[in-house]
Amino acid sequence: MSQKYTDAQNLFLETHCKGKTFREITDLFNHKFGTNKRPATMREVLRQRGLDRYAAKQYRYSEEQLTYLFVNRDVGWKKLTQMFNEQFGAKKSVDSIKDVMASRGWNQKCRHGTGRGMKYIYANDKRMRLDVYVWECVNGPLPTGYGVIHLDNDVQNNQIGNLRLAPLHIKSMFVRAGYSDAPKVLAPGLYAAVMLKDLIGQIERRRSGQEAGRGK
Repeated sequence: MSQKYTDAQNLFLETHCKGKTFREITDLFNHKFGTNKRPATMREVLRQRGLDRYAAKQYRYSEEQLTYLFVNRDVGWKKLTQMFNEQFGAKKSVDSIKDVMASRGWNQKCRHGTGRGMKYIYANDKRMRLDVYVWECVNGPLPTGYGVIHLDNDVQNNQIGNLRLAPLHIKSMFVRAGYSDAPKVLAPGLYAAVMLKDLIGQIERRRSGQEAGRGK
């Protein structure tokens, strides 16, 4: 039995389906209503309502363009739209730029994320984070002081290839650096930069301690 949609959700789909891809419509819908729909599901929902013919066939924004929007997210809407059009020779409207950023949880401050949280599973009569469960199934128990990070910064993606072991404070450093809302394509490199910075800090602190010890 198919899931029912509220009047507000149906109206939202009718209003936002034109000129957008199924992925973009899905992202907008999930952000607006706090759901976790998949593009395939949304495609079928729109097909049942006769709205699928209004959807765009190709992505409106490339990864390069999305990265540009994220990097310049603190610029005002009008200025950002002007900069974007000049950079890529496009003719996007302010509303179009707002829509694509809102669909990814990016506002001008870019601090609210996508609203999609961690997944959990019950195993051995206890509730566990799904990412931890997957990692431990392959690698064994987590070492003390370590946790699991999602390499692409998507906590819904719990494929083993996306999970990495890291000291517990690395995630906090990643968030404090303002990277938590970065486009997925940038996340692996940003995580690498954070971990390299942390390693350099450890080396410098160790060296300072050694020099202080020799000075006694």
